[in-house]
Amino acid sequence: AHALAAEVVLLGLVRMDPGEPLSAGASRAREVRMLLAALAQDGHTQVKARVRVSHTPWADLCAVIGRDTPNLLLLEAGSHLEAMGVTPQQALTSPPCDLGIVRGPVPHRPRRVLVPVRGGPHAELALRVGLALRAEHLTPLHLRPDLSAPTEPPFRGLEHVLRQMPDARLRVATTTDPASTILSEAGGCDLVILGATAQPLQSGASLGPVADRVLRECPAGVVVVKTRRPMPALVGDIEAVGSKAISILVDRL
Repeated sequence: AHALAAEVVLLGLVRMDPGEPLSAGASRAREVRMLLAALAQDGHTQVKARVRVSHTPWADLCAVIGRDTPNLLLLEAGSHLEAMGVTPQQALTSPPCDLGIVRGPVPHRPRRVLVPVRGGPHAELALRVGLALRAEHLTPLHLRPDLSAPTEPPFRGLEHVLRQMPDARLRVATTTDPASTILSEAGGCDLVILGATAQPLQSGASLGPVADRVLRECPAGVVVVKTRRPMPALVGDIEAVGSKAISILVDRL
């Protein structure tokens, strides 16, 4: 988060079991508050004024997000959702904002970052995160089953922009096993950033088979992102996604 944003907000959550009085979480809340204060001593981090003790921490987190409208929510893979008592399906089906699932190790300033992209809203977000890191080497990797086939509509807008960006060296590779190729290409990288499998907003029990496997097996740190923007269902709308990506990424430059 420090590497990504000018302002980082830490929110402490203490989960209490149903029927357990919230007052019983006071001592744990003090411990969390001390931890947040220690993390914020660099002066770069804004800490929420209070730690929330809750029977429903995910609902409380969503309420804070609805009020503060952050650009990105970062959660640790596995442990955060489990600690808040929410299933991946509940969290991913309708994320409260753009979401990043993080699995370390992640260096404070990653030097070599790999961003596999196919196109669509999730790929666009992955590129945004990769650009924000200002890594020394940023490699967008476009995987295709057949180089002789026309460029897929969701990738056309991104391809146009990436080929004009000197700090992002686009690579194109053919594969029928995207996860294995990403894992192979990740050698020597500090961080891999990829989008969840594009699907209707109402689905999303997992991040998709490729992202799930990369999270499990990649030796480098991994961030899997999922935007709250839905993936269009119609071909014409999919092409429009690429066109929109052009304007958004050009503004980013």
